[in-house]
Amino acid sequence: IFQPDSYLSLDLMSAEVTVHRRSAGECTAEGMPAIQTEHLKLERGDALMREVENFLAAVRGTSPVVVSGQDGARALEVALQINRSL
Repeated sequence: IFQPDSYLSLDLMSAEVTVHRRSAGECTAEGMPAIQTEHLKLERGDALMREVENFLAAVRGTSPVVVSGQDGARALEVALQINRSL
């Protein structure tokens, strides 16, 4: 996933996300923007089941909402744009 100041790489086999970020205002000796790298481990398991469990917990009021309605609407709009471009 490309962002203006970062790049994210997702490896589903190793359940790891690698994030490369351009450091604000920092440069290498060669004058190139400095890059910070972060490795994040993903929780293994059934993602759809976790999504449903989180949704039900939020509806019951036993857990905070993980994804807001606004974020969900934005994700839907992106999915629709992708679908229209196919």
